[in-house]
Amino acid sequence: MIIGGISVYLRAVPVKIWEWIEDQSTMSITIKDDDAAFRWVKEWFLDQQFLKRIRRLDVDTTLRGQRLALIPAPGHHWFWRSGRPFRVGFYRSEEANMMRPQRRELLVFRTVGRQQSVLWAFRK
Repeated sequence: MIIGGISVYLRAVPVKIWEWIEDQSTMSITIKDDDAAFRWVKEWFLDQQFLKRIRRLDVDTTLRGQRLALIPAPGHHWFWRSGRPFRVGFYRSEEANMMRPQRRELLVFRTVGRQQSVLWAFRK
């Protein structure tokens, strides 16, 4: 029993090491759906070339004056910008309240490096 517990603990060690390396060598920015920047980022997606290569898409009619728009669906999406890889995690959760259900969305951009100027370059 003790050996089984130790083996389960040791199995988690490589994952913890990887998470630590990832946290130390990357930076991320999180945008919640209740922030005004969330809509801006969805509009920004529509102008990007990599959107044409994404395979999982959602339809959104709240952007660009009620026209049909295709945006990334929940999941992980990769793209290159400014010579470095970016991973976008798009998360959606449905919270079932008694009176009214709520849908929450979250975007997390992650890239290699520690210079925040790369993240600030998204404004351009």
